[in-house]
Parts: sequence; C-alpha cells; structure tokens
Amino acid sequence: MDDQNNILVLELRNHDHRSVDFAGIDLKTNKILWQGVKLEETWWLGLDTCYNGRIYLHTYKDPQNPAHEGILALDSKTGKVAWKDIGKTFYHVSMEHLIVTEGDDDNRKYISLEAVTGKAGREFILKEVFKIVSDKKEQESAKTRNPFHFSADHSYFPKISDFVKEITGEQPVIAADYMENGEQVIISFYLYSNEGLSNHLIVVDDEGVVIFRACMASHTKGIGFDTFFVFEKTLIFVKEKKELIFLKIS
Repeated sequence: MDDQNNILVLELRNHDHRSVDFAGIDLKTNKILWQGVKLEETWWLGLDTCYNGRIYLHTYKDPQNPAHEGILALDSKTGKVAWKDIGKTFYHVSMEHLIVTEGDDDNRKYISLEAVTGKAGREFILKEVFKIVSDKKEQESAKTRNPFHFSADHSYFPKISDFVKEITGEQPVIAADYMENGEQVIISFYLYSNEGLSNHLIVVDDEGVVIFRACMASHTKGIGFDTFFVFEKTLIFVKEKKELIFLKIS
C-alpha cells in the first residue's frame, strides 16, 4: 500500500501457470491504474513494500532457498520498472532512501540507496539502523490499519470466538483477525465445513448487531493473516480469490 499516493498494489499469483503479475489501484477512484507488468522473472518474485511512489519487489537466492535477494523498484503510478539492483536485499524504507543489506551474515553491510534512482549512498552502523527504523514507526501514516491476528492458543481468542457465537450462533475455530473501528468491530473468522474451512467476515455495530457479513473463502486448506484492512473509511478484502471488495464504513 502506497499511502502517500493512495495506491493499493496487488500481487496476483497463478499457481497453475506459475506466473505472477502486479496491479495498482487508485483508492480515491477505485480505478485500476495499471496491470500486466512485463518482467524478466515471471514467478520467483514477491512484494516487499510500497512507499512514496515506489514499489519494491524481491527475487530469491534460488528456487530451493526462500531467502530474499535482489531489489526491483517499480513506479507505483505506472507499474514501470524504475531501477533494479540484484546484488542487494531490501531491509527498510523511509522518505528519502532505502536501507539495504549486502553480504552474508558474518560480513553484512547496511547501505542506503536513493529511493528514486537506486544510487548507493553511505554505509550505516547497526545502531543507526535501529534508530531509523524506530523513528519511522513513530511517524507512519494512520491512513491504513491492519487487524490484530489471534491464533486459537492466544488467551484473547476464546473471547472473540464466544462473542461471534453469541451474535451469529456459530463458533469460530483456529484463528481470527480482529479490529475495533470506532464503535464498530470487524472480525474475520473460520468455521469448519464439508470442504475444510470457510473464512467469514462480519462488521458489528455498538449494539452487537451484524451490519455486514461476507464469506471471503468458502473452502480453504489453511488460514491467512491480515485477511482485511481499513483504508481511511473503507474496508477492503478479497472474496474467493477473485473479487476485491471495497466497503464504505463509518
């Protein structure tokens, strides 16, 4: 999510064809800005983060090693490649620059790169890196909010599960994503079904009334994290891996 430009970036994976694509959506108009990025690598790519006009992708050391390696920067407004550096690994981003790593664990360096051009800057000591990361967390935009994730072994999960059962008659299992949005509560939860698990989303008002409900996945083999998020006053989630839903909430 590029909060500074109100652009939502999607990573779209097709496991049958072993291909990955990316798309940018303007959250002020809910219009697709771009899709169909043509890259040399068509599968072993992933999304690290988005910030202030740039999207940062990573590749992998090799197909058998999930460790990230390499940086590919796209323009968040167009999806076009701005620059790449295959010898460095993304670590952190701020307004002016990225912090990247270079080298193995014993000889790792922390180096700044210009966010716009990818040009290498100075090297940081680890203490400086920790301070930069800490300062960034304090200044992060409040436009986008993600839920808290609670697994079944967390002490708070039974309270969420019982609350959902009280208002829906159904008992959530395994995990839940939970967010308080003003006087509303938003919960993503799982139920056992004939096909395995089903993932549901509810929005509850301050009187305990369900004002919105959706089935996000009718049969899934596992659970997800951050199954929804709120951008300003819009609830955003994916339904059945096919639809991106935007719901205005108070």
